[in-house]
Amino acid sequence: MNDKPKAASKTGEDDFCKINSAYLSGAAGYMLVADGMRPQTLVAALAIHETSQTLLGPIPAILAINKADLSNDWLLQEAALQEAKSALPVLYTRAKSGDNVERLFSNLALAMLASK
Repeated sequence: MNDKPKAASKTGEDDFCKINSAYLSGAAGYMLVADGMRPQTLVAALAIHETSQTLLGPIPAILAINKADLSNDWLLQEAALQEAKSALPVLYTRAKSGDNVERLFSNLALAMLASK
């Protein structure tokens, strides 16, 4: 297994994930997830957000940065976090315990309802 980080393209695509605009068609909102221990996931999430907003227009989106319990050990740069926070709402989550996961879905749903 190769543990080397993969760099995402400008559109957030890599060898494993290609963005198919047909999948986004008609979306009322979307959620992105980045891993606090893997900086390239934040780069990819922001690129996907930019691509999605270009394709769909300004629809609600939210970003979860996972592994909140390990935030003291995150490898994310402060500038990247600030860029994310200026682009879309950000919540710190912990999937293992469910911390902020329900809030993540609720915030996205409320934003989608408010945009109607």
